[in-house]
Amino acid sequence: MRFLHTSDWHIGKKFHQVDLLENQALFFEWLVQVAVSEKVDCVLVSGDIFDRATPKGDAVILADDVFSKLLQVGVSVVAISGNHDSAERLYFGSKAMGSAGLHIRTERPHLSEIGIPITIKSKLGDEVQVLPIPYLDPQRINLEDGVERRHDSVLQAVIAHQMNLIIDPSRCIIMSHAFVTGGAESDSERPLSVGGTPQIPASSFDGFGYVALGHLHRPQTLGSGNIFYSGSPLPYSFSEEHEKSVRIVDVDQKITSNEIKIDVGMGVVTITDTLENLLKSSKYIKAEDSFVRAILTDSSIQPLAMDKLRERFSQILEVGQQAMKQQGILSGEDARRSVQRNPKQVVDQYVADTFEETLEDHVTEFINSAISESIQAANS
Repeated sequence: MRFLHTSDWHIGKKFHQVDLLENQALFFEWLVQVAVSEKVDCVLVSGDIFDRATPKGDAVILADDVFSKLLQVGVSVVAISGNHDSAERLYFGSKAMGSAGLHIRTERPHLSEIGIPITIKSKLGDEVQVLPIPYLDPQRINLEDGVERRHDSVLQAVIAHQMNLIIDPSRCIIMSHAFVTGGAESDSERPLSVGGTPQIPASSFDGFGYVALGHLHRPQTLGSGNIFYSGSPLPYSFSEEHEKSVRIVDVDQKITSNEIKIDVGMGVVTITDTLENLLKSSKYIKAEDSFVRAILTDSSIQPLAMDKLRERFSQILEVGQQAMKQQGILSGEDARRSVQRNPKQVVDQYVADTFEETLEDHVTEFINSAISESIQAANS
């Protein structure tokens, strides 16, 4: 049987207040095409389906669309909730959807309810077990005696509860949304805990044929070579200039896998040079089709640098000027992180960073109105 491992879709994500929904839709079109061309039996989504616990309507519609298209072409889906998702909201309807081939598993109050194995059947009658373990918050689960309120202890307890249902762990795929020790982080991942350690030792998954992880956005292999992060399908920070990919997993007498590069969606790039060179040099042509962060090396401050650079790089999102730091203007903040933004963008970023749930439309309208009136009053 053949599986496709992907994760960290973060549907509804905004990157510097730029809506990524169109890029995410392009990825989903590509995903369905690859599932068909590679003759995939099942797609595994290892958490963070949405970017927020209360996604907006267009994000929910897009998720419904990609799940429906996969089912229509005969591909089943196993998806687990991540730390960005609402376990309660994703759980709704999951029992009914299972009969159609869409298996969504989320955190539940009791250990025995989490990670119950799912048997995926191919059109030819082959069967593979999938052990779907969602993101687990040790503070929310009713624990049994001997289980500590730590990420590793709770995960290991869940696995122990379900092991008697696993026929052959070496031919079983286990899914988890967690931070496995040794993984390389990016700037766009939300910490899994405040205080204590969120990390899980790779040894927690000993004996399983393939470990399909989510949470870290960089594709990477851990442990003895059978533990994989597929990574996010799109870059969600400027630290993610690496290539994005999904993994194809073949289950036979043993389990093997290979990477398929994602060739849709807009990438990110950081370009560093003088303003004149950035505007004129041919070596920055490829950056014209990416989200851009520009670091200016001019010895003096360059007024209106963002406006000038936008004439060439339409998707420029950040401009940092090293001269500003050298002259003490940034007061200890790294110059490459300085961003030229208008007041509305500053407030939007603050709201996005402060409130986990999306604000209601009338609240957003009130904030925008207050900003506009404040600017008008300041200029009058």
